[in-house]
Amino acid sequence: MSSKRLLKSNWISSYAEAVAPISQSPSQFHIWAAISMIGAIAKNNVSIDRATYTIYPNTYVVLTGPPGTGKGEALRYVYAFAERLKLINSISDRVTAEKILKRLADGFPGLPQIQNGGIVIAKDSSATLVSTELQTLITSSDWMLALLCDLWDKNKFEYDTKNSGSAFIENMCVSLIGACVPNLIARLNKDRKDINDGFTARTIFVFADRSTKKITWPEPLDKTQKGKKIIADLEHDLSVISHIKGSMTFSPMGRIALEQFHKKLNIDDDDSEILVNFKSRLLTHVLKTSMIFSLSERDTLEITDRDIQNAATCLKHVELNLEKAFRAVGDSDLAEATAKVQLILERRGGISKSELMGQLIKDMSPETLDRVLNMLMNIDYLGISSGSANGNPYFILKKPAVAPPITTAQTLKSVLSSNPKLNN
Repeated sequence: MSSKRLLKSNWISSYAEAVAPISQSPSQFHIWAAISMIGAIAKNNVSIDRATYTIYPNTYVVLTGPPGTGKGEALRYVYAFAERLKLINSISDRVTAEKILKRLADGFPGLPQIQNGGIVIAKDSSATLVSTELQTLITSSDWMLALLCDLWDKNKFEYDTKNSGSAFIENMCVSLIGACVPNLIARLNKDRKDINDGFTARTIFVFADRSTKKITWPEPLDKTQKGKKIIADLEHDLSVISHIKGSMTFSPMGRIALEQFHKKLNIDDDDSEILVNFKSRLLTHVLKTSMIFSLSERDTLEITDRDIQNAATCLKHVELNLEKAFRAVGDSDLAEATAKVQLILERRGGISKSELMGQLIKDMSPETLDRVLNMLMNIDYLGISSGSANGNPYFILKKPAVAPPITTAQTLKSVLSSNPKLNN
């Protein structure tokens, strides 16, 4: 196989542009699923030396949105590339913490290596946890969240088995790609307070509240000559990426871009707990994602300012939508009810009280709705239209609903240059 790349732009952008005309899933789902997959196939073959620790491109990405937003579609379609080419070791979400550790300790078949004049099959202790229903994975063991934090942090792990004493895992590298609805996070938080702690700091929750378009008759890529060529080029370049090995460095402009990003990274006094957790790991997320953008475009093992900017742009979009993904999480008895009201209002922009009550009649009482509406007006989130009449007020959304979706034009660079909100 030729090591020369065939795609004209980076893999993430090329893939997202190819799949956009045939998929109803939001573009940010496709982009982040592709980012996740490239990090998963890179495993621990590439790294960044941070003096006291090492960073690998493995990520935890969870696509988050209401039912029908295309989370599973985006996840499965891009990961099918890696599975067809046998570039990842998949572990499904229907597994306990103990089983995950055993599979990592036993290892997967790796690439052939020459040792002592002979060819041996190396053991590969990297894996990708694929969880289309995140609840299944998290609730399979009492200590699953703690384990997931360790697997994200470490490349070595020692644990005790029931019958065979201690087991030791070396060269471990674990990625996670998952999907969930926002209410799941709230339900889990009621029983598992640690969901909104270390795990969420390490996980990139990518939120979208609806499909971006309607496609009645999508035409599969492999049904046209052009589509077949795109698939072949994507598979070829993905194989090239999977063979890249070494320590990554920064170009001079890449170093400056990272320094500028780090200088602007601040935790504000009014940041919510979820934002504080996310920002506490944001530099690491940027480093991991910039590694992936570099790998998706070239073989030089160099991270440029464009890689840093693309990573920062994508993560800023995640940050702007993070509160929306976690808004139902909280100790208030109104948290989940408020999240449901906000979702409707943000989709509609404005709605009468009677219509709102009609949509929520199975979810809350009129008294609860009044409490939610009063609270939202008090924080200047809602206003009442001057055209309201007959005791039926018409509520208007006053705050922006959500960050605009990421586009794929010009390898995401256009988003960075044309949307100053994402640069602030």
